Amino acid sequence: MKHTDFLLPNTSVAEIIEYSEPTPLPDGPVWLAGHIQWRGQQVPLVQAEAMDGNENNLIREGGRIAVTNGVGEHHQAQPFIAFVTRGLPRLVKVKSEEIAPSENVGENKPGDPVISMYVTFSGEEVIIPDLEYMEQCVYEAVKTA
Repeated sequence: MKHTDFLLPNTSVAEIIEYSEPTPLPDGPVWLAGHIQWRGQQVPLVQAEAMDGNENNLIREGGRIAVTNGVGEHHQAQPFIAFVTRGLPRLVKVKSEEIAPSENVGENKPGDPVISMYVTFSGEEVIIPDLEYMEQCVYEAVKTA
C-alpha cells in the first residue's frame, strides 16, 4: 500500500504520542514493529503501510504513534493497537459534503483487505482502513510470534 492518509473516527484514537523505539518481536512479520509501553501496558506497534509485505513502505523517521482502541472480537485480550504515523496526525471535522468515494485509487491495490474504502476528503485521497481486519492480523501475529 503506498502512503496515503488514514481517516479514522475520533473515538477510535486513544492518544497520539511521540515515537519511541519498540521492543521487537523476534518472529513477527515486517509490518509488526514490536511492542511499545503505553500507560503501563504493552501495545503492539504496526507499520500499516507495510502490511502488503513491501518493506519499502516502512516509516523510518519523523513519525508519531497513534494508539487506537480495539474494536474487533479480540478487544478484551488486545484493547489497544498502535500505528506509526507520518508527521503529526490532525483532528478534522468531516462534513458529509466534503467526503465522497474516490474514483482514483492511484498505486494502491484494489481489493487490499487492509482498506475498507478509498475516499476523497476536501480534495485529498484518503483511506478508511478496516480496523477489525488489521486487529485480527495483529492478534494472530502476536499470538504466533
